[in-house]
Amino acid sequence: MKKILAIATAIILGTSAMHAVDIELDVMHFLWNYNKVTHLTLNGNKLPKEAKVSTRYNSPFLSFGLNANFYFMESGMAKLGMNVAGGFDFGTLLTLSSSSSIGSDATWGGGGFLKVGFAASINFNDVHSLYVSPGFILTGASGTLKTFGIDNRISTFLVGLDIDVGYRAFFLQKSNFDFGINAGINIDFPLGGVVGSKYTYTPIYGATTTTNNKSGAFGGGFKLYVGPAFRLK
Repeated sequence: MKKILAIATAIILGTSAMHAVDIELDVMHFLWNYNKVTHLTLNGNKLPKEAKVSTRYNSPFLSFGLNANFYFMESGMAKLGMNVAGGFDFGTLLTLSSSSSIGSDATWGGGGFLKVGFAASINFNDVHSLYVSPGFILTGASGTLKTFGIDNRISTFLVGLDIDVGYRAFFLQKSNFDFGINAGINIDFPLGGVVGSKYTYTPIYGATTTTNNKSGAFGGGFKLYVGPAFRLK
């Protein structure tokens, strides 16, 4: 399956590159990546309001991504095309109850995202442009906390809609490429998916006990980014 997806992605990107008017590649450093989802069910059973918990994923300064835009149409100030983006991050997962802001110890882990969508660039001149990209996103994270015989693992898998609104400035221009900066915000909504947890306790004496839970979840998030941008002509 992984090979099939890799081949399909390569074909899509290769075909897009051959037919594109312009290709823009943005390297994104996410200054803050944040997601929060509320657990609606537990192991298939609906949770009452007072029993609901939320899982937060927070990754400040430790997230990176690559944004590729293939523009096929150009009309006046606007260029329209396709967007493919992906990235990885390192951060903390924290589960909180609805009645308290105090939760379990933060679990360190990592994750990533993959996005496919529509791209539009509004070019005010050769240097400055406004960028908008709505699309479909897959995102997730996983982390483990091990302490005093306790192994607590949390994993999230979420799907939703993402809209990227940003600014591009190509201040260095050559005959076949331009170089500049990109900055903006990704807003993820609505995010639905699954949060899984595996709690394992190994006492000094006695048998190891393991508890597995799976929750249906719903929420949202955002990512702030900045980085270098390249425009291939």
